[in-house]
Amino acid sequence: MVEFTNLLSGCLDAYNSLAPCDSNTCESGFFCIANNCAKGRCDRCLNHIQWHPSPSFHYSCPRITFHYVLRFFNRFASEIAYVVLNLKDDYLRTKTSLNVVSLGCGPGSEVYGFIGALRNKAPHIVLNYQGFDLNSAWGTVQQMSKNVFAATPHRIDFYDLNMFGAYVGFQGGDCDMLVLNYLLSDAQKYYTDSIKVKFLEDIAQFVFENNVRNILFNDNSYYGKGGLDTGVGMMFRLIKELRKWQLQPKAILRYFPSDNYVPSTMWKAYKNERLLFPPIVGNTFDTNINRCKSKQILVMFS
Repeated sequence: MVEFTNLLSGCLDAYNSLAPCDSNTCESGFFCIANNCAKGRCDRCLNHIQWHPSPSFHYSCPRITFHYVLRFFNRFASEIAYVVLNLKDDYLRTKTSLNVVSLGCGPGSEVYGFIGALRNKAPHIVLNYQGFDLNSAWGTVQQMSKNVFAATPHRIDFYDLNMFGAYVGFQGGDCDMLVLNYLLSDAQKYYTDSIKVKFLEDIAQFVFENNVRNILFNDNSYYGKGGLDTGVGMMFRLIKELRKWQLQPKAILRYFPSDNYVPSTMWKAYKNERLLFPPIVGNTFDTNINRCKSKQILVMFS
């Protein structure tokens, strides 16, 4: 996929051209050096953000955002592509466009998963995408994605605004899908249980008021102990909140073959978990990122 290759190449060039980190530019107090990581190399910072139960900092500088894209984009985009490739042919055949809004979109890896899969399965469909994320640190990568797709019919927009107040819908149709791509596992680390519930209530109200037809949850496979301690647990609670609005959600639960914890037969495995986008020469950041690993829940409304 040429746009995917162009984005990663652009991020690698931008990363390599960054000035060395110093005390004025490092937003994490040289967490790297304090944790046996090379100065300016963001591996430990990413690990801290993604896996510490209460991270002390978040994605906050160009170096870490480029590093994130170079390390994870193939995996995260591939996971989304698997979902789109498994949408029913009858559903896609009747559509000429797909209106997708993403909450907490970050750099927007799902854009590449959608477009890559649509080109394979339903090339007549145009993606209309709106990504919302309050963290403006992703802005440079988001603009790069807009640029690489500028010559295509797809419309890609990003907003550093609160989706619940800023969303105004799509011209010529309702929202086909709300994407929660590695959002809820991130939210559960920063919110108290009461705030988590309020956040899920807000999402459910958004779905009801804007006639959202599907929700796509793609997140860490970690299942937790139940309740609101993982992204999966929060997604199950969201389904309960949706029912309070008299909606009738039907859920399809998917996982990838090497997942070592599948709690029930409700979860269905994909046949393979290979990455679907080509790597680029010179990218060493994606070492050991060689397969899809998420759990996914696709919620549809009858």
